[in-house]
Amino acid sequence: MSRQLLSSSRFKIPVIFAVYLIAVTLLYLCAEWLNTTLNNRYPEHSSLISLLKTVSFLVSTSFIMYLSARHWQELFIASEQREAKQRRQLKLLDQFRENVIDNALIWINVLDPKGRITVWNKAAEQISGYSRNEVQGDSQIWEWLYPDPEYRTEIGNKVMEILEKGVEVVGFETRIRTKVGEER
Repeated sequence: MSRQLLSSSRFKIPVIFAVYLIAVTLLYLCAEWLNTTLNNRYPEHSSLISLLKTVSFLVSTSFIMYLSARHWQELFIASEQREAKQRRQLKLLDQFRENVIDNALIWINVLDPKGRITVWNKAAEQISGYSRNEVQGDSQIWEWLYPDPEYRTEIGNKVMEILEKGVEVVGFETRIRTKVGEER
């Protein structure tokens, strides 16, 4: 639907400009004809007739330009309203996604390409004992959760493989050390 609307509005733009150009051209030709006709009939008033022609052409052209500007303003306002609605919808969708992830009963975390935590849900907080604020944007969490360097390297390699290949992760479990020192 929106592609169809977009393509039809792309078609309308040149057509509208062509109509305005034709209207201005016709006005100019009418003004010239009127000027010639009146000058032939009333040569003594040629300067007044010329002034009348100029003023009428300017007023007519200004009116057409006003209509054109009003039309474009209406299109712009409609576009702004559509964009605002889309932003609101995206915000609601983002809030919904955050609520689903945050309230899931399983540990969910999301990493950036450098392995830093960007999402850390409530289940991850409860299981690990580390709050979201403690871990977001910090790669030190891996040292806290996996104090054994060999095991941390093994887990880190698996995580990087998942990130690089974009593989769906299901049932990926590890042993961690919680904030209070328990192993889970």
